[in-house]
Amino acid sequence: MTGPARMVIRLQEPDYCYGVGELTLRVIRIQATAAQLDTLEWVNVRGVEIWPNGQDGPELLVLVRVSALRGQPVGFALRPARAPVRDGTTAATAGERTRGR
Repeated sequence: MTGPARMVIRLQEPDYCYGVGELTLRVIRIQATAAQLDTLEWVNVRGVEIWPNGQDGPELLVLVRVSALRGQPVGFALRPARAPVRDGTTAATAGERTRGR
C-alpha cells in the first residue's frame, strides 16, 4: 500500500514479529502482491513507529500477520504494494505497457 493518506495501524504483540507489547505504525508500504495477500499468513510492512507520546519513532520493517491487517478500523484499505520502477511508474503499470510488445 502506498499513497498520500498513510494509515495508522495498531498491532498486538502476537500479530507481529519480534517485538514486545502493542506497536502503532504509520504504514508506508505493504510488501505483497494481491495474490499473496490471499494466500500468506504473514507480510512485510514498512512504516514509521508512533510512540505513546504521539511522536514519530524510527522507520521499521515489520513482519505482520495478514489477519491483523484485515482487522484494522474502517478506512484502512488492505491493498498490495506496487514497486516503483525507474521511470516513476509502478511495476504493475510498467508490465501493462509492455505486454503488447
